[in-house]
Amino acid sequence: WPNMTYKITKLNAYTVDIQLAGTTFRDPKELKEVHKALKNSKSHDVKFRYQKENKADPNAIMVFINNIHVGYIPKEFCSKFKQTMYKWKIIKRTAYMRCGCKKGIHDSYHIVITVKERDSKS
Repeated sequence: WPNMTYKITKLNAYTVDIQLAGTTFRDPKELKEVHKALKNSKSHDVKFRYQKENKADPNAIMVFINNIHVGYIPKEFCSKFKQTMYKWKIIKRTAYMRCGCKKGIHDSYHIVITVKERDSKS
């Protein structure tokens, strides 16, 4: 993914690590709650929601961690992400954070998803 601001790392043929976009625009109180939850552990409560009404990007995919809207799948990856979700089934979703506290920078929120091919009956 050339010229991307956000890091997307393919870990293996079925797993990708995606740094979330738009996290600096989220509610600071809610992010503090997610920060506290992710500081020393991972969360498996990761959900996605398409946001067709988003004027900046009708392909936008919102990411929720522990039922809090934390950010978005990076714009450059949304189309590929949607295509992948039609062909593949997510079997594992995990969220984690790279804390920027000591460096005085924003936290970096990531999701890791693992997929498998959908059954032909699905």
